[in-house]
Amino acid sequence: MFIRKRRFRARGRVLILSLLIPFLGMSITPVSYAQSLPAGQAGVANLPAPGTMITLSPSYTPAIVEGITIYPDNPLQFDFIIDIGDDHLQGEALRKET
Repeated sequence: MFIRKRRFRARGRVLILSLLIPFLGMSITPVSYAQSLPAGQAGVANLPAPGTMITLSPSYTPAIVEGITIYPDNPLQFDFIIDIGDDHLQGEALRKET
């Protein structure tokens, strides 16, 4: 029994060290995700230059569930009340979206 406990302790220590070493390595070495761009090139992913005023995008409302109709005589039957949103979907397109 003593040997089994000792073997388990060794496995546990190996597992803990195998998890601890990468975490410590990540906390010690700085990770940089920023991309360095050559001089004269615009921002990353076509972003505007810093300090440039940008306008708000137009509002958009997708098709959304507004409520549920529950039938007391059949508790497993219910209907969804859906607002069609800005796309004004109808028929199969609305059914697929919802």
